Amino acid sequence: MQQVLKPYLNVVLILPSPDLEESIQILNKRNGGIVSNGFDLNEHFIKHHSNYDLAKFVVYTKGKLPEETRNEILKIVKL
Repeated sequence: MQQVLKPYLNVVLILPSPDLEESIQILNKRNGGIVSNGFDLNEHFIKHHSNYDLAKFVVYTKGKLPEETRNEILKIVKL
């Protein structure tokens, strides 16, 4: 996946909060928590390094309107 995304300048990871535990809690509240065979998907994807390795930018959404998040992303991406 790193090789596939390498040429793209605008790979943005969008998370609720820089605090990983808080992000997990927020996502669990939003989607009811996704657990399959004892495997917590929200926790896995929030804590797995691959998301951070692939992202060129990270944007946090907590306390922001969707339009504010959009504007922040548009400010940092290279068009």
